[in-house]
Amino acid sequence: MGVALLLGQILFFLLLFLFCNLFVVFTSPFLVFLFLSGVAVGGLALLTMDRRSYSPLPYPRRHNVLVQKGIYRVLRHPLYTGLLLVGLSFLLSRFVIIPVIVYAAFAAVTTIKANMEEKLLMKMHPEYSTYRKRTKKFIPFVY
Repeated sequence: MGVALLLGQILFFLLLFLFCNLFVVFTSPFLVFLFLSGVAVGGLALLTMDRRSYSPLPYPRRHNVLVQKGIYRVLRHPLYTGLLLVGLSFLLSRFVIIPVIVYAAFAAVTTIKANMEEKLLMKMHPEYSTYRKRTKKFIPFVY
């Protein structure tokens, strides 16, 4: 199931990229902001995350470390947030029905993958439940 979710994420993200208008993404100040925000959030997540913990699959690695510092103090899934922001900049560059459907599918697959990952992390890290209660999943202070 985890491999299928990862492949779904990749497919939907690539479709968003193919449907987008890169000229609009990089000339519209708002879309540049969204794109760079996504890159920054994802980059901060990678810099803060313990290397032993990273996996593109939703299965925690054997020597996984629960990171609760840096951007992980306010978001449980900042890598996914970064991808969602970049994908949103792609969507808004050409806002028609097919990219809307693709983005909705991308967001759904990403959410399902994050939920799966969280269930597994709760088994591995007893303190994850407390961490989960005090931080938001994708949007700081909101969701």
